[in-house]
Amino acid sequence: MVLGALLGGPIVDFIRRDIGKTQFEYLHTNVETGKIEKRYIEVSAWRTISFFGFVLCICMLLILSTYN
Repeated sequence: MVLGALLGGPIVDFIRRDIGKTQFEYLHTNVETGKIEKRYIEVSAWRTISFFGFVLCICMLLILSTYN
């Protein structure tokens, strides 16, 4: 908990200030033409922060479920 408090703020500031928006590229097969197209999805910094927080919570729950 202390590490989260110490590292959370700087990591969130880094994502908001330096990265800004995150862009993911993926391949999509067009149903009408049958061609494979490159598509992009752009995600805001707040969604990126929320996603990584969700992933970390799931990892924590998995680790805690195996604790005796």
